[in-house]
Amino acid sequence: MRMVTMASWLGAVVVLAAAVGCAQEEVPGGAPTGSSGEGGDAVGGTTATSSGSTGSAGTGGAPPECIDPAVDCDPVPNECQVAVCQGAACALENVARNQACASSGGKICDGGGLCIDPDWASWPMPNGAVDAAAGAPNEMDYTDHGDGTVDDKVTSLMWQKAVDAGSYNQQAAFVHCAGVDLADYTDWRVPTHIELVSLLDYGVAPAGPTIRGDVFPSTPSAFFGSSTSGADWFVNFTDGLVSFSDGSGHRIRCVR
Repeated sequence: MRMVTMASWLGAVVVLAAAVGCAQEEVPGGAPTGSSGEGGDAVGGTTATSSGSTGSAGTGGAPPECIDPAVDCDPVPNECQVAVCQGAACALENVARNQACASSGGKICDGGGLCIDPDWASWPMPNGAVDAAAGAPNEMDYTDHGDGTVDDKVTSLMWQKAVDAGSYNQQAAFVHCAGVDLADYTDWRVPTHIELVSLLDYGVAPAGPTIRGDVFPSTPSAFFGSSTSGADWFVNFTDGLVSFSDGSGHRIRCVR
C-alpha cells in the first residue's frame, strides 16, 4: 500500500492554489479585471502566493448604422427640420424657407430650422441708401437673376420683379400667387405687410413709388395688398404708409 506524505500533499495544494490564481473573468461591454488568485500555504519556509491576471477589456456596443433616419436618428427633428442619413451617420437638415410649419397656424419655416410668424420680421430690416448714409444699418442689397426674379440679400426673400396690371382682394390674391409659375418656382405666395414694408425706400419723396426703381422698374405708385390676417392690410407705395381697407382690390407682388 502506497503512503502519501504530508509534504507531498501540501505541495499539491500549492500547485492547485497557483492554478486557481490564473483564472480570469471577462465582463462583456465593460473594462473587467481578473479574479484574485488564492495564496498557497507556507511549506518548508517558502511562502507560495498567486494572484489572478487582469482580464481583457470588454467591447462596447457599436452605434446603430443609419439606414432609416425616421427610426435610427436621434435627436428627433423639429417641425422645420428633417433627419437624413449621411453615410452611416445621422444628420438634421433645415427645410426650405417659407414652407408651412407642421403646426401651421399661419406660421412658416425660416430656413434656419425655426418656425416663425411671418407677420413679424425675423430678419434685419433693409434701409435705403439715404438712410444708410445717415447711419442706418442693413443697406438694401438685391440680386437680379434676369429671369423675372429678384433676391433680397438682407431678408433672403425672393420677389417677382414685375407685377401684372390686375387688382385683387385678399382671397383672389391667394389664388393668383398660388398659380404663379416663374423661373421654375411654383411656391409663390402673397407677402405679409411686414415683408412689403421691407421693400420701402423712404429716401424716395412722396408721390413715389417708394421702392428701388433700378431694381423694380415700372412699379406703380399704388396700394399693394398683403396676406396679413385680421384685416385687408396694404402698403401704399406712394408714400410708404401702411393701412387697411374694406377688402377692395389692390396690386399684388408675389414672394417666396
